[in-house]
Amino acid sequence: MASQAIECSYEAMARFNMTDGIPLAKYGPRGSDQSIEYIADALNSASDIRAVLMEHHGILAFGSTPAEAARSVMLVEAAAQLAAQASTIGGAKPIPREMLTATVERRDAFEEAGTQRA
Repeated sequence: MASQAIECSYEAMARFNMTDGIPLAKYGPRGSDQSIEYIADALNSASDIRAVLMEHHGILAFGSTPAEAARSVMLVEAAAQLAAQASTIGGAKPIPREMLTATVERRDAFEEAGTQRA
C-alpha cells in the first residue's frame, strides 16, 4: 500500500536468502500483460529475490517447497511490520552489503558445523 520496496534491514532476511530485499512490482490489473511485465521486472531487478510486493495487491512469494514459500511470506510480513514501526523514528536502515556477506557466511558456517552436542 505504501508503494515501496523493502530493503534488507532485518537479519532474518539475510539468513533466508533475501539479501537483495523485497522489490516492488508496479500495479497492473490482475493477470494483465502489464501486471506480468511489472512482476518480471521486479524479479529481474536482483538475483536474491524470494518475494515481490505487488503494488495495491499483495505478496508473491517463492520457495522450493510450500514450507519455504510460507516462510518467505512470514519474513515479508515481519519485515514490513518492522519497517512500518521504524518509519516513526527515522526509517529502517539497510544492512551494509559487507555485513550481509558476513551474515550469510556465518549462516553457512553454522550449517556446515551441524548440531553440536556437549
